[in-house]
Amino acid sequence: MKGDGDMTEWIVIDQFGNMIAQGFWTKEAAEQYSKNIPNASVIQKK
Repeated sequence: MKGDGDMTEWIVIDQFGNMIAQGFWTKEAAEQYSKNIPNASVIQKK
């Protein structure tokens, strides 16, 4: 992934820490996706 360092990727994980979805460039987009999933969390990809 190229970028100048300010491209943060957000991922959606379940309550066990397993990734459900990735590739969100804004936290808001990831939260929109995750609100339909019980116990899902949004975290910043490291």
